[in-house]
Amino acid sequence: MRSVGNTPVIKSDEIKEMFDNPRRLSSHSFVLLYKKSDSRGVAFTVKKHVSKNAVMRNRIKRVLREAFIRSESSFPSNCNFLFIGLKNASVSTPGEVSEEMASTAKKVNV
Repeated sequence: MRSVGNTPVIKSDEIKEMFDNPRRLSSHSFVLLYKKSDSRGVAFTVKKHVSKNAVMRNRIKRVLREAFIRSESSFPSNCNFLFIGLKNASVSTPGEVSEEMASTAKKVNV
């Protein structure tokens, strides 16, 4: 099973389930959808309207993944997380996005 840091990547059926009545938080670089589960899981996506260019969308996902690895311990261990990247993440460093993730993690109510 693939993982980001120590957290496994959630499967597509779990991602689809995330869109049914999710809890949502947002920041400048991403929108976070989360839902309570037995263990922590994570997924990253960038919508095509953010950038038609696949290289740019992949860069945003790389920045989000690296930022999550740095701030992984801030997130609760009983939720699945779906990060939807925004255009601002393409010009941010993983360190800046990591700080945003850590502050957003404090707002997660399970």
